[in-house]
Amino acid sequence: MKIGIVTLVGYSNYGNRLQNYALQQTLISLGHDCNTIKFIPYKNIRKRNIIFRYINYFRRQIIKFLKHLINSFRNKEYKVTEELRFNNFWKFSKKYINETKEYDLSNGDDLRILNHYDYFIVGSDQVWNPNYINDPRISFLRFIPRPKRISYAASFGVMDLPESVKADFAKYLDDFKALSVREDRGAEIIEELLGIIVPVLPDPTLMLCKEKWLQVSNKQQNANTNKYILTYFLGKQPRKTYLIIDKIAKQNGFSVINLCSIKEKESYRNGPSEFIDLVHNCELLMTDSFHGSVFSIIFKKPFVVFDREDMNSRIATLLRTFHLESRHWVNISKNMNLFEMKYENIIDDILHIEQNKAIQYLKENLRLTETIK
Repeated sequence: MKIGIVTLVGYSNYGNRLQNYALQQTLISLGHDCNTIKFIPYKNIRKRNIIFRYINYFRRQIIKFLKHLINSFRNKEYKVTEELRFNNFWKFSKKYINETKEYDLSNGDDLRILNHYDYFIVGSDQVWNPNYINDPRISFLRFIPRPKRISYAASFGVMDLPESVKADFAKYLDDFKALSVREDRGAEIIEELLGIIVPVLPDPTLMLCKEKWLQVSNKQQNANTNKYILTYFLGKQPRKTYLIIDKIAKQNGFSVINLCSIKEKESYRNGPSEFIDLVHNCELLMTDSFHGSVFSIIFKKPFVVFDREDMNSRIATLLRTFHLESRHWVNISKNMNLFEMKYENIIDDILHIEQNKAIQYLKENLRLTETIK
């Protein structure tokens, strides 16, 4: 069968690109052909929806812009570094992800898409985040018949939906053939809206083994051969956090690589392939990222998770699933050795159970009879 993947498409976030690739490979391993479908965003959004969809988005974009503006004055190479980073993400996508051209739903492309695919899967990532949705027809697969609409580990990305969108979301979600989400809070939101219980499935990145990920990894150019602590913070952390990390590194004779710091140009411009290698070879990962935590688990690396706005449910679900609540920064004791982390066999057992649950969901809803190897 031919399957169309609908997800967030952008060349700037490691987790987004890697989960897209992982879902594709999972479906291919089940014997199916699939593409990630790209769309031209719908421009004529109803006026009453603009506030709840964009107010938080614009706030974040303004903050980003101001930070970028300041950095552009401080660093003449800023623009070049950003372009190199974008290019590395773009190259990864072109090499490893089967993306389509951009379709325009306002121009009759929905009929052309419909005839090419047997099923459409929306997910994973924050495809149902009310702050990110530009066109509900895309996010909720409204351009195709109900029997073809499936979600895989989709995320709302928020703890609660605004009251102004609940009625629309309930209508959109009720029109799916099959629903699944990525975190516990997402399942609760759907139960509140529709009165049904849906499965919580693993992020696609957890569906591929360590060896599969290393096949698409690359060394960072001019890589430092010293042992290092890796930081991957998507949100703002207090200065105290960085001082603590620097202190830990100095005490152990390690360097520190900060993936999201524009000041560290060599690290900042890394693409998804380099991200995989950096996590695989670090001594310790300090992060507020869901996918940073996921890849630490895949590679069985010591890690510490810090809080970030709207990340609590995702992180809590992941840590609880693998019994790793002790790696949350708020649970770290003063005498704890951060570099000692025993990944018991139970981690592999849990991962196997989660993978089988996901495979069974896909088999049932895509009418599959094959078993994944």
